[in-house]
Amino acid sequence: MFQEKFTGTTSKRPQFEALQSKLAGGDELIVAKLDRLGRKTSDVISFLDKCSTRI
Repeated sequence: MFQEKFTGTTSKRPQFEALQSKLAGGDELIVAKLDRLGRKTSDVISFLDKCSTRI
C-alpha cells in the first residue's frame, strides 16, 4: 500500500514514483479518488498510457 499527502503545488511525489516503478503487467491499482493520480488530466492520461504499455 502506498500513501502520500501533498498540496497541489508539489510536483515531486516520492511514493507515487515508487508505486509506478513497482507496477507490472496484470497488477490492479485501486485509487481512492481519481484526482490523486495527477494534478492535470494530461498527467492522468500520461500515467494510464505508461500503464497500458506494461501489459
